[in-house]
Amino acid sequence: MPELAYRAVTPDEPIELIARLPALAFGVENDKSAEWFEQRVGRENVRVAVRGEDILGCVGRVPMGLYLGGREVAQLGVLGVAVAPEARGMGVARRMMADCVREMHADGYPLSALYSAMHPLYRSAGYETAGLLLDATIPAGMIEPVGPRMGDDSGWREVTEADLPAIGACYAAYARPIHGMLARTEYIWRRIRESRYGLTRGFLSEDPAGVVDAYCFYVQAAWSETDRRLGTSAGSEMKITDAAWSSPRGFANLLGFLRGFASMVGEIRVTVPPGSPLLLALPDRRYGLRVRDSWMLRVLDVSAALEQRGYPAGLTAELTLEIEDDLIEANSGRWLLRVRDGSCEVTRGGRDEALRCGVREFAAIYTGHAKPAALRGVGRVACDDRTAEVAGTVFGGSQPAMVDMF
Repeated sequence: MPELAYRAVTPDEPIELIARLPALAFGVENDKSAEWFEQRVGRENVRVAVRGEDILGCVGRVPMGLYLGGREVAQLGVLGVAVAPEARGMGVARRMMADCVREMHADGYPLSALYSAMHPLYRSAGYETAGLLLDATIPAGMIEPVGPRMGDDSGWREVTEADLPAIGACYAAYARPIHGMLARTEYIWRRIRESRYGLTRGFLSEDPAGVVDAYCFYVQAAWSETDRRLGTSAGSEMKITDAAWSSPRGFANLLGFLRGFASMVGEIRVTVPPGSPLLLALPDRRYGLRVRDSWMLRVLDVSAALEQRGYPAGLTAELTLEIEDDLIEANSGRWLLRVRDGSCEVTRGGRDEALRCGVREFAAIYTGHAKPAALRGVGRVACDDRTAEVAGTVFGGSQPAMVDMF
């Protein structure tokens, strides 16, 4: 039989042949899968695994960024990984993901992130859990309005197409300081504006100078006679697909905006980072918070990944890493980090006292999701006490969390 080959999709290749695979894998209609690949992911971002004339697997890779330590690190989000039912169990996905990782490294990307349906597959390609996705359920009537709900004083109005760049700027100001948030591209923004949950509405708040200082995209469920929510006579649920603010005024206005739905909405569901001010502003702890998912990270270029992210301000430290990477030889070996004033200089070499780990463990340490001392305690990394403490300080901080799936 011909060897399995990994390649880009050609310009004239029928997208339906490829869209068949995620349609079968994820239980969606073929035409919707084809539209998703063609109009959202873009065929230039799709790769396939083929044997002869048969397309056996596919994977999408969409450019986006990751905010770490207040700085944006370039990355490729991996999505739509699927294998034809007749080819499963043959190692197609493992081979395809290994080739995809090598290609992303060759293309110069420092990182790749994904949401996993099968951890063993992605761990075989060097990915590891590196952050969380948290969902909060808030009783609308519990929100205490600080700013006005609507009206002339609030500056709230419905979003138009012309507002999208200003909304993007508001989001960037909000998200950049939050560890693990995405630096969004159009693929993510379209998921927010055209939610799978239903008809999405968007409203924004402008300050007196006309600058967008808060916005909210949401889906409000239809009124239900049989599924009433506590705290309301109607029983509607509100799903926030995205909300952000860039000033205290904007945050206060957002609280007022959300409180204005309390007569018809019993519960508001929103994805939040840990320690979100939305939760801290509530007068009581009677809200729900759960881990909906976790996301995985693959470090594609150790040096670039270390130099592009930010570090604690005022910290001066040296740390030697010794990393093993079975797929990307250039990542393996010793690296000396010199951290100073929020930046990092990386060179080859280093001291004898190194933190030694595989590229998977490094991914979890790199985002701050896992502490080096804890991993050492279960034999996942090797180092002395001082090196573990220094590494924990260099990569420490708040728990990394996204609010987007892709």
